[in-house]
Amino acid sequence: SSPFTIIGHPAYPDQKFSFTPHPIKGIAENPPYERTKCYGLDLEQFAANIYKQGRIELSWLIHMYDVLPDKASFFNNFFEKLAGSPTLRKQIEAGVDADEIRESWQADLKEFKTIRRKYLLYPDFE
Repeated sequence: SSPFTIIGHPAYPDQKFSFTPHPIKGIAENPPYERTKCYGLDLEQFAANIYKQGRIELSWLIHMYDVLPDKASFFNNFFEKLAGSPTLRKQIEAGVDADEIRESWQADLKEFKTIRRKYLLYPDFE
């Protein structure tokens, strides 16, 4: 398994798969839960499909939020920075499912695609 296709936490309830985070020079030099046994999911078999789907797989994030006990510290400020706003965090906390979350992005995506059209060098193949 690649360390880039594993998600987990020491409190993950299903203990069939375990791993111990170790530093990776230049990438994760001080990983959370360093040298602590974690349980979780090995997503390596899904990695190729993520590229084929061309979309973010939200179900694993939603699942981890649902099963981990410490909801108050699940999200940090860096998550909102990556997501661009607190909206995704709030949707997950409210129990909104992945399809509804993706649907909530459609109006903004449509607007973005309209704006970007004038900057494309080649035809847009959607």
